[in-house]
Amino acid sequence: MDLPVFSKTYDAIRSRKKLDYLFTAEAVFSYPVGVRREDRFYDGVFAYYHQDGRDTAARPHAWALFSMDTGNLCLLSECAAADFINPVQYPLDTAVSMALPRSMDNRKIKALQKDLIAAYDNLRQFAFEENLNRDQVAVVVRYKDLFMQLCPKGLYPFYHALSPAFFHWLRLPLPENGPPALTQDTPEEDTRVYEHQLLILENLQQLVRQFQEKIAVDSHKDMLFDHLHKEVQDYKNDLLDSLTRHMELDVIQLIDSLAKTLDSFRDKPCSEADYARLYKMLAGVETDLRDILYRQGVDPFTVAGEDADPTRQNTVSTVPTSNTALDKKIAARMAPGWTKNGKVIRPERVSVYIAGESGGR
Repeated sequence: MDLPVFSKTYDAIRSRKKLDYLFTAEAVFSYPVGVRREDRFYDGVFAYYHQDGRDTAARPHAWALFSMDTGNLCLLSECAAADFINPVQYPLDTAVSMALPRSMDNRKIKALQKDLIAAYDNLRQFAFEENLNRDQVAVVVRYKDLFMQLCPKGLYPFYHALSPAFFHWLRLPLPENGPPALTQDTPEEDTRVYEHQLLILENLQQLVRQFQEKIAVDSHKDMLFDHLHKEVQDYKNDLLDSLTRHMELDVIQLIDSLAKTLDSFRDKPCSEADYARLYKMLAGVETDLRDILYRQGVDPFTVAGEDADPTRQNTVSTVPTSNTALDKKIAARMAPGWTKNGKVIRPERVSVYIAGESGGR
């Protein structure tokens, strides 16, 4: 999806330029979440009242859906008339815990809130899609990390109720009902149970977040490894091309020269002088090829002495002999061996005497 950014609409809502006819100046809006209803996609927020400096807030009292495609307001409802969470467990006059997962000063909170909205703008471009690529997974992980840092636990059930499909898609488990909301009359024992439940939930979500971050990091490492492997492979290919380029050009030049000479002999009677010139030309080709190999560090060699050396010679045929003194001696040298930078790349080819054999191979 190629969607318009939601951050401008969200800024207008928070700065009272939108929905001002319904909410008083004390109203605070939740962070936006993706909402899917049938085949339509929305940006959803809810509103509640929270006084600065207090660890509690009034239960959310209204919610709104904006079209992801146009940014227009599609639905606005007061919780007193049409609710999105159980009003029995969370009555309108019940206080909601607003304690953050960790203590942060206002400057840091504002910076993280800006990052969260930017991450949501990126995330909503592919919200509810499956088979995400690595970059998209990184955006999801970033959004979830910021959400977990900034969202008060007391609001978890309201976020879940507004869009359970969104948090299921995020693989971010939020409680559907959550622990009972606190009131001034809540027994001390229930308060301790509530705080214990919140601690368990925070640890669970931290483990989930760390696991998902590990997956994203591993995916990023795989991407870096693939990129590095491609760079190394390209370097090796370029290096090989540069090392063989001069030899290739020398062989091409030799082919051109040989073709030109052969053309001069084609379709014409050859005299003895022509054959002598042809022999000289072929001898020159051999010399040119030896020069090409020499420039690449390739040199011919023959093993000194008459004894066969299997480490540097290859026996291509045998010659039978009744003279035991000639056994395993070199009968003939068929072709020289070749080395490159001192390492044998082809052994010398020889024929060897074998005493007692009745025939050669």
